[in-house]
Amino acid sequence: RLYRTLFDTLSHEFRTPVAAIMGAADQLDLHAGEGEARLAEIVREIREGTDRLNTLVQNLLDMTRLESGLLKIRRSWCDVSDLVGTAVRKLDEVLRHHDIRIAVSGSLPLIQADQGLLEQALVNIIRNAVVHGEGATMIAIEARAEGDECVLTVSDNGKGIPAAEVDRVFQKFFRGKYTRAGGTGLGLSIVQGIVLAHGGTV
Repeated sequence: RLYRTLFDTLSHEFRTPVAAIMGAADQLDLHAGEGEARLAEIVREIREGTDRLNTLVQNLLDMTRLESGLLKIRRSWCDVSDLVGTAVRKLDEVLRHHDIRIAVSGSLPLIQADQGLLEQALVNIIRNAVVHGEGATMIAIEARAEGDECVLTVSDNGKGIPAAEVDRVFQKFFRGKYTRAGGTGLGLSIVQGIVLAHGGTV
């Protein structure tokens, strides 16, 4: 049942970005002489399609690693400000219509963590806020120390998650009743796996 759900979802989700990439590439051929503005728009469509495909593939690979026990945390000293900045830059195109506010406490020390994995978790949460944050125009990312813990918070000014769904959003393949089309329902489940592997909570 799990695999049937997975492949049904994939067969549907892969069609959209692939069609977008193919269509944009065709447009590139047709409108090659029409000026830079039109070409820039076509290139952006190609980038959005490839980004969506890359996210789907990355989420599937990450979930496979989590469930097989192959996910290994490689801790090193990390600057949380750099971590947040890198995650936001990776989503530069996705975030272009949102007001992004970043507040990292100046007194926050370096932390021992797997920076690559934490960046991926942060990227998944921020992307989730963009795609499913109904009505959201602003996304705030904060980092502070509480005792001997680092607390990262991502919030938006959208409609929010219905109370009845809050406890289920980290379940694999769970998609809320009013969730917009797009995605496999794995992003937040992967976030939870990465954070738990670090000994944290989400």
